[in-house]
Amino acid sequence: MGAARVHGNRGAGWSLLVAWLGGAGLGCHTTPPPAVVIGHTHVLEKVSPRAVSRDVEFTVLGNVYDTLVSLGPELELTPGLAQSWANLDERTMELRLRAGVRFHDGRELSAENAVRALEEARSRSRGSLVNLDDVVAIEAAGPLTLRLRTRKAAPTLGLRLCLIFVALPARGEDGADVGTGPFRIVGFEPNGFVDLEAVEGGWHDRPAFRRARYLQLADDRALGEALRSGAVHLARVNAGAGGAEGTFPPNLRVVRRAGLSEDLLTFSGPLAPPNPFADVRVRRAVALAIDRAELAAAVGSGSAPLDQVIPRVVHGHHATLPPALFDVQEARRLLDAAGWSQGFGVRLETTTPEARLLREAVAVALGRIGIVIAPANEPAADAPVVTVTRITFPPDAAWTYSLLLRHLAAGQGSPELHDLVDRAELEVDPQARLKVLETVAETIRREVVAVPLLQHADEYVMAAEIGFRPRLDRSILVADLEWHGRR
Repeated sequence: MGAARVHGNRGAGWSLLVAWLGGAGLGCHTTPPPAVVIGHTHVLEKVSPRAVSRDVEFTVLGNVYDTLVSLGPELELTPGLAQSWANLDERTMELRLRAGVRFHDGRELSAENAVRALEEARSRSRGSLVNLDDVVAIEAAGPLTLRLRTRKAAPTLGLRLCLIFVALPARGEDGADVGTGPFRIVGFEPNGFVDLEAVEGGWHDRPAFRRARYLQLADDRALGEALRSGAVHLARVNAGAGGAEGTFPPNLRVVRRAGLSEDLLTFSGPLAPPNPFADVRVRRAVALAIDRAELAAAVGSGSAPLDQVIPRVVHGHHATLPPALFDVQEARRLLDAAGWSQGFGVRLETTTPEARLLREAVAVALGRIGIVIAPANEPAADAPVVTVTRITFPPDAAWTYSLLLRHLAAGQGSPELHDLVDRAELEVDPQARLKVLETVAETIRREVVAVPLLQHADEYVMAAEIGFRPRLDRSILVADLEWHGRR
């Protein structure tokens, strides 16, 4: 096997990995190997359904614990532990639980233990984006009937339930929380690996792979090496994983799909004079100076122009919003009208190491209209700041706009815009909500609260025998994998 590095291994090493797998890479098997290995480069220090803050934690735990409502591959709501649900009124949601579901220790799922799980989740999630702060009552309305009442209309409650695991405390003092998912955890090394084994006789369909390992690698290059050697069978990769040539051998299959990750340019700090960006004409000039096709070409494979905050794959995308314009002449005219015909200097900050190429391309674009970016090693302390942020937004347009206004562009936007976002968060009728969200998109463009730049595809590399349909939420669940080799 290759010499890929493993974080925090503390002696487990590749030899133990091979022993646990029961053989070498996937390519030499005509039947599924004893285990499938899913690689990642994220820090994984804990595996607890009580504290989930990272994509990789949600992915790993999604094999072990279920949610009341599930999120489908395209972000659609599908039955989970609740086989059906309905809104009795705009503040009351009733869920019918599946009969005969058992936790891994034999206890049966009931409305009462679902209430306990949600009460615990409500207490620990206060103030976070995925919270139950507006839920005023969680009740068992029957043995398998759960009822939630909210303080006000809550159109995103079903989506939030997709992100909260139902778990019971273990009977022993030192045991892990017990789930109902298709797998249980049988081994864990912090910052090293998580080993899973299929649960016999559960309510889920029998998975193609009975064992799985989520293996943490040091960086993208190590992940690429592990894929080539067969030590890892499937992973979501960044550009660095392809190595210097940026490609993978024929025995590996590459699948790409449009994702939720995007680059935005925002204007940092309070927008008040003498900051040039306090004038909306200057912000519009910045937006007009951006050639998104040029940015995508500079950044490379997997990037596509983005001209509104909500991408096409998310409900709330404004399908009829005209494309963003690229017009250097009009941008210069706006700067002249705003009193900045000679241009000015700015600091350009980025939030991710891989944004170097994008930073350079944005600097070229703004330079065309006289806005000069200070060199990264020569920061101009008093210059206004623009920030290029790469972010993966939540799977709801109203949440995305709320995150934008409260964090990335805090203190910006008109009262009208903030009121519209508040309305979108409370509107329960889907069509009426879409109309409000479309108005939000139009207002953000008019006020130039943010300048959308690029949308990034999610890229997955896998052994040719593995069948996998990438999900918009980026989760790689073992139960979703298929085996296409000879049996």
